[in-house]
Amino acid sequence: MPTNYPKIKEKKITLDAKGIPLGRLASTAAVLVRGKSNANFRPHLKPKVTVVIKNIQDIKITEKKLNNNVHYRFSRYPGGLKSIKWRDSFNKNPQVFFKNTVRKMLPANKLRKDLLKMIKFE
Repeated sequence: MPTNYPKIKEKKITLDAKGIPLGRLASTAAVLVRGKSNANFRPHLKPKVTVVIKNIQDIKITEKKLNNNVHYRFSRYPGGLKSIKWRDSFNKNPQVFFKNTVRKMLPANKLRKDLLKMIKFE
């Protein structure tokens, strides 16, 4: 197995979220953060890519989704199921809301925590 992989340069990619649907932006960010858009993609290596997202508060989410969809958390104790509507979650902190959406699109492995740290907001 070759040990001399090509040197990967650091890249900073800026996305403007104004008027873009949530799922489309989240899937684009997940692909970029994972490094799948690079020619030298390796699934076990962390790419040197930083995705900067501007105007996250102006992202396009339909009213029906904001009112009807719910995020759930479970504390693993009896009666520990907590729920919060998308509207309340988005109004509280749009950055955390977006990161949770991208988190569900990334593979559940040891790299996921590091990949989420590569998403920045302006």
